[in-house]
Amino acid sequence: MGLSFLTPWLLFGLSAVSIPIILHFIGRRRKKTVFFPSLKFLIEMQKKTVRRV
Repeated sequence: MGLSFLTPWLLFGLSAVSIPIILHFIGRRRKKTVFFPSLKFLIEMQKKTVRRV
């Protein structure tokens, strides 16, 4: 007894469901890292504090 699909509609349904998922992964953009001045200030202050210790 082998694996068989009883209806060809099941294959069509699987491909119809997988197409949006594949398009989502292809069209996904990378996040851009934006440094805010306040965060930059806090990072510099943390480095100075670590140096003092």
